[in-house]
Amino acid sequence: MAAKEANTEQLLLEAAETEFLEKGYGKARTTEIAKRAGVNHAMLHYYFRTKEHLFEIVFRKKAALMSEVLSFSFNQDLPFLGKVNK
Repeated sequence: MAAKEANTEQLLLEAAETEFLEKGYGKARTTEIAKRAGVNHAMLHYYFRTKEHLFEIVFRKKAALMSEVLSFSFNQDLPFLGKVNK
């Protein structure tokens, strides 16, 4: 993937994350996501096809990050409450 394509995709993912967090899935609009990313609506559909697919990618990335943080915390040599209070 070319650097410009990767940058556009990343801009769309960041814009989508913001839109989903602010408005929730139901009220988020792909036209607003594209506008936030500074691209046209067709470009968003070129990369992600549907709002559902875009949401799934954002969700999976955040779930993976959360999983890493939890895994790190629970692998520490601390009592249980020490692990969850970090």
